[in-house]
Amino acid sequence: MTSYYLIIYLIGFKIETIVTCLKWNAIIGTVLFAYGVYGNQAVRNVVEERDSKYPAYRRYDTKNWNLPMLYLGAITLLPIRLCIGIGMTIFISSYAVFVMLTAC
Repeated sequence: MTSYYLIIYLIGFKIETIVTCLKWNAIIGTVLFAYGVYGNQAVRNVVEERDSKYPAYRRYDTKNWNLPMLYLGAITLLPIRLCIGIGMTIFISSYAVFVMLTAC
């Protein structure tokens, strides 16, 4: 009977940990996306005077950007992709250093 309670306790602890990680994932994703959206206001705002001078750099898809949907994607995917990208960068750079050191 004691092991049964231990299993329930461990499952509850793991679920609580997963929920906490998902909450932090959502918070970090929202903050990173808000910072990015704030930084590209010049790109999102269509100014005909500017865009007529530089037609090659005009964005025609800004009318299709739906910020609530972008926030939803940022909450769920952005921090995970960021961690994977940083991890891959560290792995590739450390592997390159290892290859350079062993090539001598």
